[in-house]
Parts: sequence; structure tokens; C-alpha cells
Amino acid sequence: MTENSKELVRLGSGQTIDSVLAFIGLLTPEGRLLEVNDPVLAVSGIQRSDVVGQLFWDCDWWTYDQTVREQVRDAVQRARAGQTVRYDTGVRVADGTLLDIDFQIAPYRDTNGDLIALIPSAVDISGRRAVERALRASSQALHDVVRHAPFGVILVGGDFRIELVSAGAEKALAGEMPIIGRDLGAVMRQAWAEPFASEVVDIYRRVLETGEPYATPGMAERRTGGTFEAYDWRVERITTADGRPGLVCYFYDLSERDRIEAALIRSETMFRATFENAAIGMAHVARDGSWLRVNSKLCEIAGYSKAELERGRFQDITAPEDLDGDLECMQEILDGRRDEYAMEKRYVRGDGTQVWINLTVGCVRDNAGEVEYLIACVEDISAQKKADAHRQILVEELNHRVKNILSTVLSVSSQTIRASRDLEDFRSRFGGRLQAISRTHDSIFDSDGGIAQLHDLIEGQFETYVSEVGRRIRASGPPVALNAAQANAVGLLVHELLTNAMKYGALASEDGHIDITWRTRSGERSATEVDLVWVESGARDVTEPTHTGFGTKLIETTVVRTLGGTLERDYRRDGLRCSMTLQISRHDETDESAHRLG
Repeated sequence: MTENSKELVRLGSGQTIDSVLAFIGLLTPEGRLLEVNDPVLAVSGIQRSDVVGQLFWDCDWWTYDQTVREQVRDAVQRARAGQTVRYDTGVRVADGTLLDIDFQIAPYRDTNGDLIALIPSAVDISGRRAVERALRASSQALHDVVRHAPFGVILVGGDFRIELVSAGAEKALAGEMPIIGRDLGAVMRQAWAEPFASEVVDIYRRVLETGEPYATPGMAERRTGGTFEAYDWRVERITTADGRPGLVCYFYDLSERDRIEAALIRSETMFRATFENAAIGMAHVARDGSWLRVNSKLCEIAGYSKAELERGRFQDITAPEDLDGDLECMQEILDGRRDEYAMEKRYVRGDGTQVWINLTVGCVRDNAGEVEYLIACVEDISAQKKADAHRQILVEELNHRVKNILSTVLSVSSQTIRASRDLEDFRSRFGGRLQAISRTHDSIFDSDGGIAQLHDLIEGQFETYVSEVGRRIRASGPPVALNAAQANAVGLLVHELLTNAMKYGALASEDGHIDITWRTRSGERSATEVDLVWVESGARDVTEPTHTGFGTKLIETTVVRTLGGTLERDYRRDGLRCSMTLQISRHDETDESAHRLG
């Protein structure tokens, strides 16, 4: 087995990737799926056998759309060339619906720098996308309501220039078009006769300065063109998107007032509800980074009150290591080179701790294409980052254990070949020893923490070959915990003694028995010494072997070299008595003993 093959065995462990809550898979460098975690199979409603071995872009998740399929294929090729590729896309799930995901695929290299696998992963961002779409829809709905309203609506900025007018206002001011961006006073004086025009301008300025709204129940005034028009009109001060005070003027005929007011209130309420009650942090941000408006969720994530945030800028709470990248992306929006960006970064909370966030930033532009303000969506991903760190620990632990197991298998196969008479003999011997290693492996991973108990391991080896374990074989002794390497060694030792007993000793006779007992005592350097006695009885005419076979050598090597112990054998006529002392080190020490089998 090549080193790359070993690495793929390590990466493909279902136990490792199934412990990850998000989507994660494993591909060959050519893009064929080797493994995928159970959560994504469950949500997709498919079996592992449906996708394992397929080219990743041909899997059912992507085939709903040829463009999506080709995009995945391109990402695999780029990852194979050494790039880490990340983008948002859609994935098909069990009921045929699409989930929005943040998808990433990255190359995985061995210690020599050789590409051995591709790692695709994804996080469900359906909730975030839904909130973003709802917010944009709400903002656009508000704009559309104003723009297409049949009555007059004029939005005025803090500089007293007109920013937005409704269709009704355009009709009323048709003779002064275009009016967007023009000074409100100049437009009013062109549209209305004096002294009424100046009185109206003075009312607008007073409302802007004092914040006190002005309303009139209805009036009629001669326009410059000599006609009379009657309006019910009202002026209120508002906070514009850039955080400065502005004005909104409503004017309409009395018959339309109730209906139009209700439409505006519903639209504004929908916008506020979407913003304030969003499940993720949201903010309006000025061009210089100042917070114009923040919702409660953002305050919770950042650890500041609304008042504290709105007195500062996002730069004040961004971790210094992440600030340059954020500012660079923001500048590209301000320069018109992009409309949005997404990144992961850290906030420094009010209590001094750091929180990881997923940040998505978009913008609102004026008619000239200039950015009026930015819209930021903030998602707390601290739990995801902890899961990523836990996943890395699992990968490293699995790597360590697999290397030890493979070293054991390599050593056993090499020595079995040298001791075998022919291929059939090798198959029989090697197969039995692999079964022993497999049973040991089960004992390790059926327990918590990768630790096997001596009693369970011995019984597991017996159950492979002997149906009447309780009657013909008895094992007793205090609890002894073995780490992975020690368990592999003891498993092979018991296997060799057991197969010898079946061929030449107690189990070759119908009345034969085996009794295994052990006791423990403290050894050197915090190790535990285990005195284990293997006693066979009921055998017939047992004699000491005239030559030393591989099985005997393997028993001696395992006890003396691997487990640092001693071994004594007494070939009595009715069965073998084997006494041994094993040095069992603490299982938090480094596992290197598997490498000493050869």
C-alpha cells in the first residue's frame, strides 16, 4: 500500500467525517467521490452507494441544472490545480427543492506536498439568503411604492436637494422636470407663485430644523401657469439613509389619502419588521464605516448596545488582523468595481473576547451610481469554527491510529510470507492474523476514547473461532485498559496462542479447556505490570516443538519487544502452561509500539 493510499484510508473514515455537522466529503484527485458524511445523505434522501464512485459533478445534487453541474466540474479542476475554490450555489435535496449553500473545495496534500485528495465542504446559508432577499425586496417595495404612487411624494435630503419623487409628484411638477438632484427651494419657486412659494419653502426649512411636522387640512393656490389646484399636504422630518435629517412631503387629493397612507404604512412596517426581527445581525453603514442603523441581533453578536454602536464605526470593533481585507473590499464597492462581497472575520466584543462572523455586504446606489450607504448582514459562526477545529483534531488522531495499524499489518504480512510454505498456507495464516487485528480494532473503536479492555479483547478473539467460550475457555482478572498499539499487540498474541491450542493443544481435544488469569501491579515509570497465565488442560500427549515456527517467534516478539515483558512456557503432557509479564504503559503516552513488531 502506497503512502497516498494510506492517507486516503485515513481521510475516508466515515467516523471522522460523520462527526462534522456540516457537509463534508472526500474526492480522488480526478474528482470521484470516495466518501460523504451521513447528514448530507439524510437530507438528500439518497444512499451512500448511489454516489460513491461517481464523478462529483455527476452526483444528483448538481444535475438539476447543467450550468451548476459545469460550475462544480470547473471547481474540481481548479482545486486539482492547487486552488481553494469557494462560492455560493444551490444544491438539490430530497423533496426536489434547492438549498442555498456556501460551497468550498480544497486540495489535500501529503507530507511530501503531493496531491492525494480533494475536500469538498458546504454550509447551509438558506436562512441568511432568505433574510437578504426579504430585506432587498422590502427596500425595493418601499422604493416602488413611492416611485409609482399616483399621489405626490417628495423625498428631500439633508442638503435640501430632491432625492426621489413619485409619479404623482412628477405629474404635479411636470413643467419643472427633471427635478432629481435639484434644490427644493428653486423648484418650488418655479412651480408656485409668490408669496406662496416662499411660504412653502420656509415651512420645509422650519420642519427640517425643528423636527416638528407640518400638516394642512387642504388648500388651493394659483400656480405660475394661472391654474388652481387643491392638495392636502404634509411635511415631516425623517432620517435618511446616510444618517442625516431629511424631509418627506406628501400631497394628494382628499379622496386618495386614506388608501395611500395605509399602503405606505404597511410598506414601512414590513421593512422595519424585517430589519429589526431578522435572525442575523443587520446594519446600514455609511461610506466612512459609521453605523447608521443596527438591529438587536447585531448588538447581541458584537456585545454592544445600539447607542454604543451607532456612536462609532465598524472599524472600531473589527479585529486588527482582519481589518485591511475588509477595507479593501469596501473600497472596491465605493469605486464601483463590485456591488457586494462576503468574508469571514472577527469582531472584538465589548467584553474583550472575539467572535467569528460571516459578513455579507451590499450597497444602495443613487441614480448617478454613487454609493449612498452599505447594507451589512452578520452571522455568528463561532460554533462552526469550533466544529472545524474539532474536525482537525479527529483527522490528526485518525492519521496517528491508521499509521500504527498499517505498520502492524505490513510487519505481519512480511513475516508470514517468509514462514509460509505456499500461497494457500500464506492465505490461511495471514487471514487469521488479519481477523485478529480486525477484532482488536473493533474492541478499540467500540469503546470511548479509543481504549480497549483486556477482558473484552480476549473474549473477542475466542468468539471468532470457538462456539462454546463459556464452557471451554475462562478468562478472569482485574480491569486493564489498553491503548490502540497495546491492543493490537495483545490481540495478535492471543490469536497465536489460540490457533496453536486448536492445532496441537487443549482445543484439539473435545474435553480440553483453557484458563486465562491475570493480576496487576505497579511497574516502572508509571507503567502497569500485568502477570498473565495461560493454562491449557485436557490435551493429549503434548510435547515441546522440535523447531521454532513463525507463530512461536511472533509470540516471543510481541511479549518481549512490543510489550517489554518476559515469557516462560512449560509444555506439560495435558497442555501448555504459558506465564508472561506485560508492561502496559499509560494510554496517554505516544503510541510507537506498533512499529516494533518487525
